[in-house]
This record gives sequence, C-alpha cells and structure tokens, in this order.
Amino acid sequence: MLLRHLLSLGALLVNGPYSSHVFRYNPFFNNLNYSRYDDEFHSTCCTRTQNCELFRERRPVKTCTGYVPPRQTLVWGDPHINTLDDATYTFNGLGEYVLLRTINADFEIQARTKLATPNTTATVFSAVALTSDKDRTEVVEIQVDNDKNQNLIILYNGNDVSANLSAVNDTLDYNTVSLARETQDVISVALSSGVSLNATLRLGILSFTMVVPETYMKKTMGLQGNFDGDKTNDFVNREGNMIPYNSSDADIYHNFGQTWQIQSDQESLFTYAPERTYASYSNPNHVPVFLDQIDPETRAEAERICGGSNKIECIFDYSQTKNEELALDTQTTMEQNELNKRIGNNLPPVIEASDNFMLTVGETALYTINITDPGDTISVTIDGEFPYTLDQDGSLWTLNVIHSSLFEFSFTVIASDSFNATSVITPQVRICGCHTDRGSCTVEGVQNASSNPLILICDCIEAYNGKYCEDDFDGCIEVSCFNDAPCTDVPAPGTGATCPPCPSGYTGNGLICDDIDECNSTSTSNCSHFCNNTIGSYQCTCMSGYELHSDGRSCNEINECKRLLDNCQQECMNTDGSFSCSCYDGFLLQDDGRSCHSKLMILTENVCMIACVSSFVFMIITLRLKIVPVKVGMIYHLTWQTAQILMSAQRANPCTQICINTIGSFECNCSDGFQLQSDGFTCTDIDECLVLGSCQEPRIRCVNSPGSFDCFCPLGTVFQDGSCKVFLEPIPSSFASSKSSAYFSSTVNSSPVMSTYFGSFTNSPSSSLAVSSPSVTPTPSLPENSGVIVVLSGTDKSNFDIESFKNVTAEALNDYCITNDCTSVSSEKRKRVAVNNLIEANDIVITEITETNNGLRVTFYIKGQSGSPFDANAVVAAIKAADSKYANAGFTIAGVTILNSPSSTIVVTPTASVTPTDDGLPVVQITGITKVVVIGILIILIIIIISILWFICESDKKKAKVIALVLFLRKN
Repeated sequence: MLLRHLLSLGALLVNGPYSSHVFRYNPFFNNLNYSRYDDEFHSTCCTRTQNCELFRERRPVKTCTGYVPPRQTLVWGDPHINTLDDATYTFNGLGEYVLLRTINADFEIQARTKLATPNTTATVFSAVALTSDKDRTEVVEIQVDNDKNQNLIILYNGNDVSANLSAVNDTLDYNTVSLARETQDVISVALSSGVSLNATLRLGILSFTMVVPETYMKKTMGLQGNFDGDKTNDFVNREGNMIPYNSSDADIYHNFGQTWQIQSDQESLFTYAPERTYASYSNPNHVPVFLDQIDPETRAEAERICGGSNKIECIFDYSQTKNEELALDTQTTMEQNELNKRIGNNLPPVIEASDNFMLTVGETALYTINITDPGDTISVTIDGEFPYTLDQDGSLWTLNVIHSSLFEFSFTVIASDSFNATSVITPQVRICGCHTDRGSCTVEGVQNASSNPLILICDCIEAYNGKYCEDDFDGCIEVSCFNDAPCTDVPAPGTGATCPPCPSGYTGNGLICDDIDECNSTSTSNCSHFCNNTIGSYQCTCMSGYELHSDGRSCNEINECKRLLDNCQQECMNTDGSFSCSCYDGFLLQDDGRSCHSKLMILTENVCMIACVSSFVFMIITLRLKIVPVKVGMIYHLTWQTAQILMSAQRANPCTQICINTIGSFECNCSDGFQLQSDGFTCTDIDECLVLGSCQEPRIRCVNSPGSFDCFCPLGTVFQDGSCKVFLEPIPSSFASSKSSAYFSSTVNSSPVMSTYFGSFTNSPSSSLAVSSPSVTPTPSLPENSGVIVVLSGTDKSNFDIESFKNVTAEALNDYCITNDCTSVSSEKRKRVAVNNLIEANDIVITEITETNNGLRVTFYIKGQSGSPFDANAVVAAIKAADSKYANAGFTIAGVTILNSPSSTIVVTPTASVTPTDDGLPVVQITGITKVVVIGILIILIIIIISILWFICESDKKKAKVIALVLFLRKN
C-alpha cells in the first residue's frame, strides 16, 4: 500500500528494491534488451535476492542530479506554435507542412491545416503524420473525422486502426512506433527515437504537444525551429536562411513558414484518397489576416474577452473566428502548457541519508536526513507508526526515535516541493534487541537480510546466552570435570565453570587430574620390598619366597617345606626366601635339586608305560623301579618306589567309559547323558524324560535314548522356540495322509540330523514308536534353525539357474565368514562348532522351489563340514551383505528371511538321511561307512601300540629280576 501511495504521488524513489535506476534500453522500442539487461538485472538483484546494493554500484542513480528533462512544445488553436527553444508565433498557412525534421532523418513530423470556417482566412490543424525512420517503413496518421468533428481517425501505414484504439488505455505496439488512447480525446504516439507526441481533439480542432530529447539539439528544422537553446535563431527557412526573431507576422509567414510547405506527394507522409494529392489541401492564393491588420474595435472586444492586451493568442483567435469559446480555450491551453513546462522542468527535492537505520532497544537513535531543493520550499513527512520527533536545522532534518521495548516497525521519509514533486527514502530499520552490556548485534547469519524491519542476531559475550543475551551461559556445557565429577557454573558476568578437587591419589585442578606416583616417595608408599604404581594408588609386592603382610606393606618369608611347596623327593630345609632339598644317607641329590639316587649303585631305571584305554582316551602311568642296597651280609632285595602305582598299572582298566590318570592314581568319568554310580567305575544312562520340562509342553512326546532324548510334535506342527507351532501350509499328500498321525522330532543327542519326519505313529499297548517310510522318494528336510527362504524377483522356474544360485550363495557365505563369526548348528554335546573350512555349492540343499506373485521362492539350508546344518541367521546375514554378487549373477533379491522364524512356516519333508549323492548312495550311508572304517583302523593301531608297550615293560621286569638274582648268587 505504501508503494502504491508513493507511486500515485509521482515520487522519486531513491532507495529500496523499487527505487529509480537508469534504463539502458527503451522498454517501448527495444523491449527484448530492456527485459534482458534492465528489468531482469534489477529484479534479480533487488527483488528476488538481497543484492540491491551491488546493483546500485553499477547503476548509481539515487537523485535527479544531472538530469536534463526533454523539451516540450505545443501546437494549438488558430494555429499557434511554441518552438523547442520556447519561441511563440502564429502561423495561418493552409496546406501540409514540415513541422519537425532531423538532419539525418531519424524521425519526421508533418501537419495539415484547414480553414477554421468557410468565410475566414483563419486556419486550424486537422491532421498530423509522423514516422520513425528515413525509409518510412512505419507511418502513423491522426486525422479529425470530417463527418464527425469530435472523432479521431488513426491510420497505420495507410490502414485504419481506430477500432483497435476505441477504448481508453488501449494500446498498439509496432516495431518503432507505439500507440495508446490516453483519454477519449487524446492519442499518444511514441517513437523509438525517444520523441513522443500527444494529439488532442478539442472543439473540432486538433492540437498536439511534442517531447523531444536533448540529444536532438542542433539537429532539427521545420516550423518547430532550430533546436539549439536559442530562440532568436529559430526561424530558419528551407533554404537555410535565418529570419530575424523580431520579424513581422507577414515576414514570418512568407519568408519562413511557407517555405516548409509540402511540395510533392513523395515528400508527404499523408495518405490520400483517390484523385487527391498534397495540392488538394493547399491554395496558392491564400493569404491570412495578420494581427496588426485587425480593426481596433474588434481587438478591443477581444482584449476584454481574453482578459488583457497581452493575451495575443486568445485575441487573435477571437478576432478571426468571433468564437469566444475557441478563444478562451486557446488561452487556457496556453496557460496549462506553461504550467506543464514548469512542472516538467522542475526537479524533486534531493534526499541524502543512510539506507540503514540502526537502533537498540532501550536507547535513543538518531536518523539524519539532508534535503535540498534550491529556489523552492520543502515539506517533509514521516510515514510510519512509531514514537518519534522530527527536528529541522536548515536543510538538515533529524529523526529522534526512542525504542523502549522490542517491537517491529518501518518508516518512509517523504520530501515534496511546491510543484508536488516528491522524493522518498525508506531506510532498512535494523533493530538490536541485545542487552548492551551482554553482547552486540550482527547481520551475519540472518536468513532474509533484505527484510524491513530486520531483527539482528545477538552476538553474546562469553558469560551470556539466548536470543537477546538474556540467559546466563552454562559454562558446564563446555567443561567436563575429571572422572565425570559434578560441574558448577560460574554465574554471569563471570565465565567458565569450576570442578571439585581431584580425588585422592591425583593432583590437578579438578578439570585435569594427573596420577600421583606414590612409589617416588617413601612418605607415601613405605613398601618393604617393591612398590608398583597404579592409577590413583599403588600396590606393594614382595620378592620370590615372600608374601605380603595384611598391612599391605610388609613382606613375610614363606616356609615352603611346611606348606608342601618344595616338591623334594626325600627331605626339605627352609631358607630365607626359599628352600633346599636333601637326601637320606646313602643317596645323592640330583641335578634337578629335588630327586635322590643311591650312592652305591643303580641297577636300572626303566620307564614302564601302561596304556589305559577307555572310549579312545589314553592314560600313561609312569613307574620308576628302584633297587635299594642294604647292609653287607643281608640279601639284596627289590623294592618298588610306589607299590600302589605298580598294582594299578598291572591290573586292567576298571572304568566303563572314561579313565583319567592322576599323580599316583586315576579317576573314572562318564560321557554326557550318563552318570557315575557309587562304585566309582560304572556309568548308567540318565532318563531325561523323567525330568520335568525336558519337553516343554504336554502334547510333545518325549522318548529317552542312551545319552540323550527326543521330543516329537504332532502332525501339522513344527518344533520352534521350544514349542510346537501350527503350519500355515499343508503337508504334501505324498508324505502324509489324513488318516495317519505325524510328529516332528527335535533331537538333542549326538545325531547330526536335527529333525526327522515320520510317516506314521502307532500308539501300541507298549507305547512303542513305529516308523514307516513314505511310499515315494523323499526330498531333503529342513533342519531346525537352518531353513532360509529367498524370493528372487524377475525369475521363474523356467529360467532359474540352480547351479549359478548355489555357486554365488557359497561364495557369499565364504566371504562373510572371513570377517564374521560363522557357526553351524551341531547337536553333538549340545554345542556350536566353528566353521573353518570353505562351503561348496554341493553343501547347499534346496528343498522347495515355488512361483509366487512376488517372484520365485527358493527354500534351502546349508550343510556344514561336519554334516551339521548352518545357522540360518549367518546365512541370511551373508546373503544381505552380498546383494551386488547376486545382481552380477543375474539374480534380484526381493526378500530373504529365516524359515523357522516366528513369522515364517515350513512344510516338513522326510529326513536328509536318504538324500542320494552323485553316485546313487544316500549321504547318511556313506557317512556311516566312513565312521566304521575310521574307528576300525584306530582300534587296530591302539591294540598294536598296547602290545608293544606291554612287551617292553615285561622285558625290563625280567631283566631286572635276572640281574638281582645274579648279584644275590655272586654275593653268597
């Protein structure tokens, strides 16, 4: 609304996005370049972005300083001509004349006259024609309609276009000419040369005003005179001769005006009806009545009507036409033209002030404005709603603003002169809401820096925070006390934060605490032997053979002999910090410092190794056979160092399962699923089905087996997450009938097959389980927690490359397991076994391929190297990580999920134990045969080793006995 108001004043906008600037191209005649280089640049910099100041640097027009208004001239009445240099004369020629022509023919204006009334020599203008170039490619004519004197006819290149300009504000734009109907009686014409003409029809007479730029000075000729700023030399005729300015009306008519009459049809710009030419509108014998020829009585009456003897134009028109209305209109038109000239030549006031007005809340701000308009009076108003006072000192105006609270406002300074010529300036009001002692304001970071008003951003000092620096800045935000101790902010205007003192064992300011090395000072450590510094403390340690006292500092000597830490074979003697071993009389201490040997003789020292074999576990019992000498005269006899060891080695292994050797003895142990009986040797099976909760819900059937047990689910369910879940898909008729029962086995024993499908179940009186095989060749089953479903988009059964799918899946899993912990599900001993070997394509068992709306659904699992299936979680993770591998192989993964997850179902098929291999044998049969062969070879090797060891041992015993007997016989 403010902008619309200012534009209605005709104000010169000296700042802001809508302020004035220089046009390089005329928008009427070079609209393409105007749009590209004037309007677009201004709009981009000042309207759509915030760079108007940069635009002002390139187009620095803010005032009218240096502006020269174009010359305005008037041709009116009977006819009166006001030249471009402001010379006025009356010319009553009859015909067509050159009104204005340039030397280089940039443009030309011609006018036609007719008799004002049939019985007078007075003439008036009836038509005007103009063109914008010397080739006359575009010619515009404006004529008074002879049939209807109150209408205007507009011709463009001889064609009547009046209908296109019938309404006010109608326009017509051509290459070098633009037409517009300003009012019902006014037609405006603008030429590309910058010349404009307004043709006005009043009382049946055509008058017109012309505006000619200063660039045409000294380049014009015709009835409008020689345009050079000197009106005394305006009357230059066609031959180039100048007529004195003070010549009589008759001399001006004959020696100047008539020389500019059109002399041929080729020179004329007008369009003629058939059988008419330029000569049809002229009369060679026409001579008008001049002002000095008017009789005194008529002149006196004309002076009375016109209001004075100086109203020459009005007096002349009345004396020639006796038409009082026409005479007074001539006078009014002339006076209005004079006023228009003054207004047109008047410049608005010049405003010099800053484009920005900065103020801070709570302070008084001053905005100084310098306004000048020499020779004219100035009035200043402030357009805006805010508290202010305005003071004037000559041309200096001061706006005082007290901004006591934060509210937004803007204002405009309007300066006007006596002609109502107006200049305005709208500074950008920049409001700072910061507390003056807490921070300063900045425009940096403001999102819309061109908005008015502009609320500035507060740049707070270190102690304060908030939009207007109203809050105390919490120094603890930037401080982390040692060991996460509580932080305390320093209240503003102080800065920073404080931390509690460092804990015991540390030194520092609480923010940074360094460990104290207590071992560097005897006043802090006081250790008897060694001091080891720790973070925040220290520890005392002792030398070998000593132990730390309860006081944490002293060291006590350890008596290794009392604590049986010596490992001496015969005698032990405690020493300071250590011990020493010694032997009985007749024995020598060996190099190891602990063993003792006879001083007299050593018959032999054999190592007899007796193998204790149970469940393929070996125990080695080492026997040392010693011959000890006695007094002379007595029989040498053999003694065993440990008789119990020899006895236990000589008798057979009593353990039914596992035998573990100990120092001087052995222990028996049992495998998983068995328990050791009270005799210490026998292992019996544990019946897990007698333990409550082995199978978690009542409908699961528990069947005990040696070392383990099986849980069986009813037909149509699957064992999942410790319970039987109902299938969402029916079991194929080839595997089960509606008349039979089926169970799902979740086996937890050492069998590698985790789940088994049974064709039927018979509940006999003895509660025995009967298994019948299906009548058709079974397909692979999906072990528990191993089934995976992959949906392949864009793939069907006809183009599914199974081998390619297996190869890329094996490669994906091998790559994944290099950097991740891949495990396979193993039922043996209820543990997970790490997968170390590579997975091959043949290890991938596909159980089902189904076409769905989402793509081809492939169900499969992966056998581990031990025969145990892969964990489905690892398989799914590997497939997701190798999406690009599948894409390169031509597969698009639309989805992948675990088959046995809570959201998935599976149709249970016969066990994988009957899966045939490439040579036709089932996998389980080959596995069983392999195990039997390996176990047989191991048993043979064990028997051979035991036999060799037993032979060596018995031979050594016999040798010892023979040597003893020989010595005994020799002695006696």
